[in-house]
Amino acid sequence: MKKALIHIGSGKTGSTSIQKSLISYVKNKHSDFSFPVVDTLGNQNIDCLFKPAKRFSRALKSRLNAKGIKPNKYQKAFKNKFLKEYEDSKNLILSSEYFFNLNSDEIEKLYVFLKEELKIDEVQVVCYLRSPADYYLSFVQQQIKASSKYPVPSSFRYNMLENIKCWEDTFPNIVVRQFSKKQLVNEDVVLDFNNIINDFFDIKINLEPMKFNESLSALSMVTLQHYRKTIYGSKDGEFNKSSRNLLNMLLDLSAEEKKPRLKKTVDATIQNNHKNQIVYFQNHYGLFKDLVMKEDDLSDCSIFNQYDVSEILMDEINESDILAMYAKITEVLTNS
Repeated sequence: MKKALIHIGSGKTGSTSIQKSLISYVKNKHSDFSFPVVDTLGNQNIDCLFKPAKRFSRALKSRLNAKGIKPNKYQKAFKNKFLKEYEDSKNLILSSEYFFNLNSDEIEKLYVFLKEELKIDEVQVVCYLRSPADYYLSFVQQQIKASSKYPVPSSFRYNMLENIKCWEDTFPNIVVRQFSKKQLVNEDVVLDFNNIINDFFDIKINLEPMKFNESLSALSMVTLQHYRKTIYGSKDGEFNKSSRNLLNMLLDLSAEEKKPRLKKTVDATIQNNHKNQIVYFQNHYGLFKDLVMKEDDLSDCSIFNQYDVSEILMDEINESDILAMYAKITEVLTNS
């Protein structure tokens, strides 16, 4: 019997760390399972085989546009490389946070691909979820890497339940874990996923924990958004080299600073807007038991300036703070 373990994210739950650890494991000639390495993150973009081009990830769209590659050509090349790397006599692991947003039709296409083309007999789906407010803060950090504005909290939705139900309809064997240090094995998502691998395949492996996509500080968030607004205000949704370079410098300069925190009213509003979803996952999967619903409300999204991310953060950031950060950046560039 051949099995497949499908890790579907969701986003901002350590998927890059899982993928890099899996790549390191298979590159060391271990042969407990097949993890086809198609690109720098393994098989992360495999969702493109089941989606129309308009639903490709923002990062993939940007890369294809920059290189002038047509989507159908990329799909064909990806599938060919995947099948070349796939060891079809072995159990399979796929990992892509982009799987999380597949719709019912796309999930059915994946099911057919696994059953008919890869001849998989048994599938287990694994998903990690953050609390809505925690996910919102991480999502905002991701957005401002390529945009001058952020989504206001009152209108933000983390479609956990809708997405999971789509997967439940096709793949009933699904494991949902909370992405929270207290809930993860040894407070690490790679070690947590390692346990799932061992249990499902009945093997004993040891993945190496890795850390990627560390959080920006509050000041770094404000500085990055200020830069995007000032330099690339008309190019929202586009990643570029200079923004990535600035991001890396900000991560280095703010490594010792405290992680950003949402204002209590913002946190409460987001949790209350996801109350029904939270209750579902509490009852069906035992998640989010630590969340307490509060009655604070910020229903009027017009009170937020989308071009000033400091408005949702507890830490007070002013213009002099931003200028001081730019001065540090200038010093680094001058001395490099």
